[in-house]
Amino acid sequence: MKKSVITLLSFAVLAISISSCGSKWNKLKFKDPNADNKDVYGVKGGEPIQLSGKYTPDPAVAELSKEGTPKFREQIEASIQR
Repeated sequence: MKKSVITLLSFAVLAISISSCGSKWNKLKFKDPNADNKDVYGVKGGEPIQLSGKYTPDPAVAELSKEGTPKFREQIEASIQR
């Protein structure tokens, strides 16, 4: 029993030490496909880029939410209290 626990702990320590040092040898670099894309990275030092599309809320969805939200909240609270 004692020998198996020591063996298990030694393998665990070995595995942790090997996995924690992996970044030291990981030297592979990938070219960023979006390096020159201003939509992804913006302009350094410039104003933030805003999307041109505007969101317009759907009133039908708002009405459904008013009815469904209390029921959903009751279900969540009931599942938490179990």
